[in-house]
Amino acid sequence: MTRDEVKNRIHADPTPIFSLLERAKDGNTFICPVCRKGENGDGLHLNENTHKLHCFGKCDGAEYDAIDLYQKIKGISDFNTALAEVANLYGLTIDAPTPPKSPAELTPEEKQRRIDQQAARDIENAQRNTAHPDFIEYLHRRGISPRLAQFFGLGYLPDWRHPKVTVEGKNPPPSPRLIVPTGKVSYLARDTRPAAKIPAEAENFTKQKVGGSVIFNTGAIRNATRPLFIVEGEIDAISFYEVGGQAVGLGSIANIDRFLQETSHAGKARTREPFIIALDNDDAGQRATAKLAQGLDNLRIRYTIANPAGDYKDANDALVNDRAGFADRVKKAERAELDADTNAAYIDTLQKTFSETPEPIPTGFSYLDDLLDGGLLTGLYFIGGVSSSGKTAFCMQIVDQVAQTGRSSLVFAAEMSRADLIARSISRETVAAGNGTEGLYFTQREVQAGYRFADYSEGRLNNLDAAYTAYRKYAGRITIYENTGDSMKPSAIRNRIARYCYLTGERPLVLIDYLQILTPENDRQDIRNCIDDTIRALKGIATAFSLPIIVVSSLNRDNYTAPLNFAAFKESGNIEYGADYLFGLQFSCIHDPDFTSGTEKNKGALLERLAEEKQKPIRAVEISILKQRGGRSSGIVRFDYDARHNLYRQSQTVEDYLTTNFPDLREQHDHRANLTGHPYTPEDCPPPPSSSQFTTRKKPL
Repeated sequence: MTRDEVKNRIHADPTPIFSLLERAKDGNTFICPVCRKGENGDGLHLNENTHKLHCFGKCDGAEYDAIDLYQKIKGISDFNTALAEVANLYGLTIDAPTPPKSPAELTPEEKQRRIDQQAARDIENAQRNTAHPDFIEYLHRRGISPRLAQFFGLGYLPDWRHPKVTVEGKNPPPSPRLIVPTGKVSYLARDTRPAAKIPAEAENFTKQKVGGSVIFNTGAIRNATRPLFIVEGEIDAISFYEVGGQAVGLGSIANIDRFLQETSHAGKARTREPFIIALDNDDAGQRATAKLAQGLDNLRIRYTIANPAGDYKDANDALVNDRAGFADRVKKAERAELDADTNAAYIDTLQKTFSETPEPIPTGFSYLDDLLDGGLLTGLYFIGGVSSSGKTAFCMQIVDQVAQTGRSSLVFAAEMSRADLIARSISRETVAAGNGTEGLYFTQREVQAGYRFADYSEGRLNNLDAAYTAYRKYAGRITIYENTGDSMKPSAIRNRIARYCYLTGERPLVLIDYLQILTPENDRQDIRNCIDDTIRALKGIATAFSLPIIVVSSLNRDNYTAPLNFAAFKESGNIEYGADYLFGLQFSCIHDPDFTSGTEKNKGALLERLAEEKQKPIRAVEISILKQRGGRSSGIVRFDYDARHNLYRQSQTVEDYLTTNFPDLREQHDHRANLTGHPYTPEDCPPPPSSSQFTTRKKPL
């Protein structure tokens, strides 16, 4: 039997060990061989569940298995010896151990496992060698204090060999190494001998990485308390701590993408301190600086670029040769970042930012775009509406229309599934493909009801295929994330957006449907405070990534029977303060005399009227602008909402739209020109004068 099989057999049945125990007076329990209690039944009792003997004496409730007790009785400290003797007592034979595999017999997984085990032992053994005089002398030579060496877990191995080489059965000459851990099974092994004493054949191996090239001190990305320097080497990073700075070491400029990914994944937990890029000054370092700066720009993270090493080779060289000068340059670099926060420094950045402001994203609804000065800008847009007014359908139509212009959108669907939302888009596309033939259109449910396709005509199925073809043309620019609980936390939404911006370099339109069922970061607060925190987080995302975020919101039900205003959003947190843009979606009948003169007494009748409107296949609705930061804070656009096919159409003529929203004739001219290319209507232009209006004057002689 194998060792494990023998141990399992012994643990399952401890009764053979009873013959070695001294029984108590009751004959059913035993005297404990450890504390010697139990003569009166207060010693060892068999626990039927664990198959161990529980001591009720002075062992504080300890439980012993058969092997434990044998070691106590016989005074054997070595477990393997005790196991062999207990197996013999049980009449069991342990198979001879399998000889270890030779290096050539190891699978790649087994080889890597052995390398990792050896690497972990190297780190542990090195950290026990911190009193070695050669280690202390090397730290002094590199300007590193014992305090920081202990903080970063540095250690020393006087006769180091690379774990990979030893696992492969090779035996190269050892060398003394500083061990700088970068993970549980990864480290930098740096030759501690002076350059003159390193053999020629070892000159190319003075810095060896075990466990791959890993970023050093990644925790600083989350917990830095001062501006964080980004440098190349591990020793360089430690050098900054010697003069009061804080740094992270890339380990290699090839790790820039890994660093950016780690920074992006940190999300809300990332330090609020800015980054200072301080890579080497050679050509490779300058190229790496440009790449890193571009990545941080994509993540919207503040940074500056500095050269605290001055004329020295690197940060550690500067620390060793000019400690005071290095400390001063580090402080100046940190100060430069601080100065960059003043308005004097910011104005240049702001001028550049304003000059590069991207064009608004058109919604695809010409009247709405006209009211928004061209479309969607950076900011937080809230759309609230009564139930069945088609909030989700309206927003998803905007998403689709934006995608058709070549722009990307991210949709965080907290309520509906991805399949349902796509089916709605397909339903809308069947209307476009049907060219006015209603018999060819599909509702959302019909799109998803494949079991009924056999009942449909060939022409109708062909129209469905055409709708799919049309949707596929822009579907690649839309990404829908479904609700999986934590995926709808603001921090998770931010991480998704950050990753998308980093990988694509684009600023997508973001739709969140809807506010009240997002997962709060802290669910121990009341619902209103949770919503307020969520609004602040979404506002921060829109600002940080310079993109528009549309958020669907529910309304206060008490306002269903009155034209929408700020009060309708009162139960949904401080939307009116956090929103850059606030829209209300409501039925157009809300302006009928029945509603405008309504009172609490006939509120029930008004609700019945709204219920009738909700049953109509084509519903007259309107979107009103309640707030537009820096723009026009009023305006109405009317639509016909085809609820069966999730389709919105603007229902006003140009003149109706203009007279509704712009009482001033000059404004009407400007907006008419924007919509039609012509500022005037035919009525605005008087007819040309007739010939009879002219008099003929004779020329003087």
